[in-house]
Amino acid sequence: MDLNRFERLLEAWGGEPARWPPHERAAALELAARDPDAARRLSGARRLDALLDAEIARAPGASLRVRVRAAAPSAGSSRWRRLAALAAAAGFTGAMVAGSLAGAAVAARETRPAPPLGAGDPAYEAARDLTEPADPGLSL
Repeated sequence: MDLNRFERLLEAWGGEPARWPPHERAAALELAARDPDAARRLSGARRLDALLDAEIARAPGASLRVRVRAAAPSAGSSRWRRLAALAAAAGFTGAMVAGSLAGAAVAARETRPAPPLGAGDPAYEAARDLTEPADPGLSL
């Protein structure tokens, strides 16, 4: 393990070795034991983890809930109606474009001429066998 990989490991998983991928844990700990720069980075990651673990998420206060509700458009507001109309128009336009592309693809496929049938082609041989008697002396 090199110092760059060790740094990426710390950025992704933090300073707690138990969180690191098991297949990289031993090599990372060995690097931290022999390289002072890696040990310093590990110590910094552990301090950051401790700060993040100590932060307690607080529930939003009543004033924040009031401000959020006041900022949200109500279902009857003209702004909300405009947003709903815009969303419906965008959906309709997308469906029209998709339908047009699908129709064009089908039309392009149907306008290609069929390849000519010839000797050696299984469909040609099967059609010939159905129209010609197997024994020329037999007539139906």
